[in-house]
Amino acid sequence: NWEAVDERLLHVEHGGLLLAGGGGCRVSGLDSAAPRLQQGRLDLRGRYKDAAGTVMYFELLDAGEGAAGPTCRLVGQTEKLLLVEPPMQSKSVLGRTAARDKAAN
Repeated sequence: NWEAVDERLLHVEHGGLLLAGGGGCRVSGLDSAAPRLQQGRLDLRGRYKDAAGTVMYFELLDAGEGAAGPTCRLVGQTEKLLLVEPPMQSKSVLGRTAARDKAAN
C-alpha cells in the first residue's frame, strides 16, 4: 500500500555559510517579506528573489534491465528563491571564529 504525501521543497541560497549537516532547522515567516531560517544559534534573515523555473528537481529512478544508467522524473521547479544571510552582528562573530580557526591551523 502506498500513501500519498504532499511534499513542499524550499530552495534556499545561503551565500557559502556552512550549516551543520543532518541537523534540523526552523523556518518562520515564509509567507512574509521577511522570512527567517534558524539552525541552532545561527539565525538567518531572508528575502525572496524571483527565480521561476531556474532550478529543476528530479527524482532518480532505478535503471531498467540493460539500461546504461538510471532514469529520472521531473518532480518540480523553482517558483521563487529564498536568499538568507546572518544578521550583521553574526557576520562579525563568524569572521572572528573563522580567523581564530585559521590561526590555530
